[in-house]
Amino acid sequence: MATIDLTSAIYNNLIIKNKHKKPEVIVIHHDIVCSVSTKTSVQNKTKFIRCFKHANEKSITITQVAWCNLGYENMLIVTSTAGVQIFNEPEECLFSHPCSDVESNLSFARGIAVFNSFYFCIGNNAGCIRVFSPPDLEDEINFVDRKHNHNYAISDLSAYKDFLASVDEGGIVILWQLEGEELIHKITVSSLSNCTGIRLKRDWFITVYASGSIRLYNINKDSSIVTFLTLEITAHARAITAFDISDNNEYLLTVSEDSFAKIWQFYKDGNLQVN
Repeated sequence: MATIDLTSAIYNNLIIKNKHKKPEVIVIHHDIVCSVSTKTSVQNKTKFIRCFKHANEKSITITQVAWCNLGYENMLIVTSTAGVQIFNEPEECLFSHPCSDVESNLSFARGIAVFNSFYFCIGNNAGCIRVFSPPDLEDEINFVDRKHNHNYAISDLSAYKDFLASVDEGGIVILWQLEGEELIHKITVSSLSNCTGIRLKRDWFITVYASGSIRLYNINKDSSIVTFLTLEITAHARAITAFDISDNNEYLLTVSEDSFAKIWQFYKDGNLQVN
């Protein structure tokens, strides 16, 4: 399947759309989102979605994309140096927001998380997280909250039910809870610097790093939220650029700049081993 001449060298640059129905592989190339169907059919063509830029912008670089269910509709959320843009299935841009807090040439949005198919969060280079409401009957999306608890650029966001995990380039992880339309800070965890991604589950989360390491933290929510570093593995010789967890939480896939892709299996005793 041909996409384009070269994909962007950014973290988390591989997304699967409709993994259980008609899967499409999504990759990023500068200001273009490339969608390639995995079905072998003449009608299944490669699609290109280009982010639009404002009059004062010379170019746009996409930092992250995600296919998400928002208000019962499947939509493409794109973060870039222009902020956030949301496209519907016909690839029409329904919403955009600059998501900027620092006036500089390096301003960008990065980090996407959705709460139960409704409210969603976007991070940025200033360490801020914005919360947006789901589309209403007229497809209107509104900005409802903003939090600035990180001192470095947001690396990644991950949500589970009404909880959010955010991590920045300095390695600080913050757990939040969405109460109404407001993000409430719960706990801050110091981790390793140069974190490239995070995934939050019911009572644990995983972080991956440019050093090639993987960390697994358990979360105790019985009385107050407490986290424990359960496992740390030097998984790759170079930076982990993308990773994902299977739907049954049994397997972990990691991809690295060391040219290896590894599948790991979780065991009940807390161990994580290459399968």
